[in-house]
Amino acid sequence: MRKLKYIFFFFLFFIFFEGYSQNNYSLGFFDQYGYVFPTNDFIRGEKTGKPISQINSFSLRFSKQTNGSKAWHQLYSYPSYGVGFSYFNFNEPKRMGEAYALYGFYTANLFRLAKFILKNDFAVGTGYFTKHWGIHNLENTAIMTPFNIYIHEGLKMEYMFSKRFRTSLGFAFVHFSNGATKKPNMGVNSFVIQAGLTYNFFEDFSIESQAIPGFNDKLNILSTLYFGLDNVFVTLPNEANLSKKFIYQYYPVVEISEAILYPFNLKHALGLSFNVCYQDNLGSDYYYKDEKLRIRQADFIDRFNLSSAISYEYSIDELSIMLEPGVYILRQLNENAIVNGQLPRFFQNIGLRYSLPNDYFVSVRLRAYSFHVAHYLQLGFGKRIHVKKES
Repeated sequence: MRKLKYIFFFFLFFIFFEGYSQNNYSLGFFDQYGYVFPTNDFIRGEKTGKPISQINSFSLRFSKQTNGSKAWHQLYSYPSYGVGFSYFNFNEPKRMGEAYALYGFYTANLFRLAKFILKNDFAVGTGYFTKHWGIHNLENTAIMTPFNIYIHEGLKMEYMFSKRFRTSLGFAFVHFSNGATKKPNMGVNSFVIQAGLTYNFFEDFSIESQAIPGFNDKLNILSTLYFGLDNVFVTLPNEANLSKKFIYQYYPVVEISEAILYPFNLKHALGLSFNVCYQDNLGSDYYYKDEKLRIRQADFIDRFNLSSAISYEYSIDELSIMLEPGVYILRQLNENAIVNGQLPRFFQNIGLRYSLPNDYFVSVRLRAYSFHVAHYLQLGFGKRIHVKKES
């Protein structure tokens, strides 16, 4: 708790120093209470006899209200963004411990009626757990590493009862995972109700108006080369020494993706992607013989898979959020392979794409399945081709 206090007071000092020197900053406090979804054996209590079902948290946020000085401010109805810090308690101090998150957030205005504003609230950052899987905590298969990815997505209704203060009530989905960079890692998924109070360091500020950029795209063609590592976690059944009982293997994943997107406007685009992927451990068979772990790899051609996905892109200036539910069209799997328990045919990608000069971009995305289990992380580099409408 002492470390938490230091972080908290440093955060407050930074916030108030910056807040009083600017005229469009706010400080918000949120209290959250919710339910942890029983998505794995540890959360359900099958390993400990004690299910984890509740989550309590509080959050502190420092935000900046956009004022139209850039064209995208006006295009997105003057959103706010900033940095936040959150503390989480799962009421399981022995094996789960506590969690902390430091993140950036983006809050978009969806609907306004008098003093009421409905807002979408998205945050992504780094989470830290005080307890995680290890030879002294074998039960916690939800969290493998102390540092994890933190994702928050929700809706809230704000009411401004004065120029300085506004209250909010809403809900959100919260996710912690290390992206399967090291397993076992089943992740923690929860649903929370949140109530908050926000103080504005300003009473009034001027709104600027910018010309909205023209839009003349008919299609966007995105070519991306992705790289990743698939981590395989193997338990040796006859090894008594716990420090040698668990083995981690990393295998390269290389994927070429071609996506055709139809942009509805400067914000939204929808289309299809077609992907060819080489996964070095696809179809591998792991077995234990003569007190050693042995691996029988599939033929080289059988380590390739073909897939397709519906691609949705939501763009905010140079940054894009991508969502891709997909299906494996062609893939060879060995019936005895213990690669993530025989992956389902359907998968989901969620990621970020950032635009570079000359229509190049970099991206990071998470491949998952069953909507809550991470498979692997991918880093990508690509090129966007704009197909213009006929004049």
